[in-house]
Amino acid sequence: MRPFGRLRKSFVLLSLALALAACGTKARPTLVGCLNDAGFLVSGSGDRVSGTTPSGVAFTLTLRSGRAVVDSRGNPSPKARVTNAELRTIRRCEAG
Repeated sequence: MRPFGRLRKSFVLLSLALALAACGTKARPTLVGCLNDAGFLVSGSGDRVSGTTPSGVAFTLTLRSGRAVVDSRGNPSPKARVTNAELRTIRRCEAG
């Protein structure tokens, strides 16, 4: 009977740790996490974030001197641009 008690205690502690970890990530999202939560599809490495906006425009975001610089060149259509609403979302996520 004793081994089941240890197993149950371990399961409860593991569940608690996972729940707390999930809460912590929601409280302070990263820039990539915030953008993905807002409907962007991005990944990041170092000071660069690249992916697509919710409207499908490909972009690269580079952090320079504490400010995000957005580059949407390289899209098949020269008219493809990051919208003002999407730029506001990027700024909100950048501010944390």
